[in-house]
Amino acid sequence: MKTEELKNGRTSADYSRIEQLGLTMAEQARRSRESAMLDFAMLEKNWRSFELDCRARSYDVFQAWERCGLLGQQLRCQLHWLSALELNATGDAFVEVATRDAAELREKNASYGESWKRRGGAGAFMMLARKWDRIDNILSPVGGGGTLESALKRNPGDVLDDIGDLRRYLLLVEDEALRLQDLPHYGHAPEGVIFLSPAECSSGQDRVKWAEGLIRQLPVEHDGRNSWLLNYGRSDEALVLQAKRKAVWDEEHNCLASAGSSGG
Repeated sequence: MKTEELKNGRTSADYSRIEQLGLTMAEQARRSRESAMLDFAMLEKNWRSFELDCRARSYDVFQAWERCGLLGQQLRCQLHWLSALELNATGDAFVEVATRDAAELREKNASYGESWKRRGGAGAFMMLARKWDRIDNILSPVGGGGTLESALKRNPGDVLDDIGDLRRYLLLVEDEALRLQDLPHYGHAPEGVIFLSPAECSSGQDRVKWAEGLIRQLPVEHDGRNSWLLNYGRSDEALVLQAKRKAVWDEEHNCLASAGSSGG
């Protein structure tokens, strides 16, 4: 397959997977029972379980996906079905939802890039949670079944837009989690090593830089402060400490290696 380089580092191959994930979900949503898809209590239950699984991994949804991915897909399936229910499509409404999702993600990526994952898996989870909270606040009092269907026709607070946003965010998260799982060392960093995601490497704003700013506020004589700077820091002060101990940046794996450790 020819891979075309697009804006902000994404390629046509990236969108091919997103499109395929969407079309697979369209087929799953089509086969789902109407009574289950209009059960808002089930949607709430799945979200609570999804959130608990993420909390077990410090809300890093990428790290938690192996555990909560099925729940994420169940959430996306129900959101897909609800959008298809209210879509005035000339053809297959389920496929139309998937097609529109892929097109909108491509368009927004051209404008905003990968900013949604700049703060890692925890930041991505909070993005999901904000959308869920809004949907829950609007639709939870409504209930399920016919009353939910009637409410969606009225579209209070433009909740259908929020449903679409959450579904697309879940699609992005699943795509990113699958991509990260393909990396050879993801989730298995050796002691003394922090692996940065590609988004962090390209943006220059990563968890190490944020943490270092906090660490340097400790008193200079603090042992833990200086140990952290030695092992992970990148400020001028940290570089001086690392030079004394011969700590180096591992170019092969894009990670910081502490004295005596190896990224290989």
